[in-house]
Amino acid sequence: MTIKVKLLSTVIAVITVMSVIMIYLSISISKSKSTLSMKKSEFNQLRSIEVAKHGEIANYFDYLGGLLTSLSEQSGTQKAFTAFNSGFKNLQNELNLNVTNIKGKLESNFEREYLNNVNYDVPSSAQRRGIESYIPKNKNAVVAQYLFIVDNKSAVGEKNNLFYNAKYKSSYMSAHKQYHNSFNSFLTSFGLYDISS
Repeated sequence: MTIKVKLLSTVIAVITVMSVIMIYLSISISKSKSTLSMKKSEFNQLRSIEVAKHGEIANYFDYLGGLLTSLSEQSGTQKAFTAFNSGFKNLQNELNLNVTNIKGKLESNFEREYLNNVNYDVPSSAQRRGIESYIPKNKNAVVAQYLFIVDNKSAVGEKNNLFYNAKYKSSYMSAHKQYHNSFNSFLTSFGLYDISS
């Protein structure tokens, strides 16, 4: 082979390799730009959905806030609040239950029905605390939770079915009997889970 042929072959080989490299880089850059453009487009779509959902959620909470404000301003609600408040303050005195015994039953029930059914492996979730931290400090609250949660034959998620238990005749139970159905009707009509505080 002459030097001219060798030089020409080398130049053609280098040009071919350079062309292949240029084509490969062009395709890679084009794909990268296309992928980046698609990601940007998807991100913009997600951002639009986020803005729309944020507005929907804000409107929903505004609606609920207005609904509950309206309910709280009704005279029946104010009478119910007064009756519940007074009855709650006197609950333990009227029933004279053994609070220590009730706390034990409450702890056992919370452990069995609630705490053992929580998935604490969810990332960033609050971890399980000692059982005593879940029990109310107020003796009337302990009694109320015992009456309406522990000594309530309804299943978990259906405890709201109890509106009166004659075994625990008290001013709080009487108020509950008088007002429970109207508040429960409001709750179910508007798809709320709970309206108590």
